[in-house]
Amino acid sequence: MLYEFKINGVSQSGNPKVSFSCAHCGLIDFYMGGYLYAAKLSKSPRENIEAACQEFVDRINYGDFNLFINPKTANKLRRELCHCDPNVIDFEHVRGVKRARTILQIALERSGR
Repeated sequence: MLYEFKINGVSQSGNPKVSFSCAHCGLIDFYMGGYLYAAKLSKSPRENIEAACQEFVDRINYGDFNLFINPKTANKLRRELCHCDPNVIDFEHVRGVKRARTILQIALERSGR
């Protein structure tokens, strides 16, 4: 589990639209934005969204879930996270990449490049 964030546009509520995803498995988490605004951070997401997102992601990646007044909120956030293992190899993905490389190599050879 290694979360990262991306700020892209403005949501319907007028707040900056932030998407969170796991760098290891690519899972996009649609509900973490609500947790961001509920968290106790040194920077307010309403004032400095980038600094607040960076602090939020850093604390999650380091396993610091003392972000909320209510401890039940931290437990809910833990259940939302992907908890993937970067050492586990997805063989279907590896096979797919190998097939794609083979197809591209054949196509390049046929085109004379």
